[in-house]
Amino acid sequence: MLRVFPLLVLPLSCCVSISTATVKESRPLKIGTIPQEVRTFHTEEKGLPSNDIRHVQTEHDSSVLIQTDGGWFRRDAAGDGWTPTDAPVA
Repeated sequence: MLRVFPLLVLPLSCCVSISTATVKESRPLKIGTIPQEVRTFHTEEKGLPSNDIRHVQTEHDSSVLIQTDGGWFRRDAAGDGWTPTDAPVA
């Protein structure tokens, strides 16, 4: 009987130590910000001069040019609205 007792204690002590070692507090991970593209719809209701878009062009300064049935318009990178502009030079 003395030999059986140590054999039973050893496996039980291993199980107890494993189960207490795997219990951890859950903490939120801070990964950082991930840039993503956002799709925005511009319509006449939101300030676009016309819903009839014929051409879209981006400039080196991140402004957007559009050609509508009412002419050419520019929206700067800050997004302050659409302003009439001349047609871009090719």
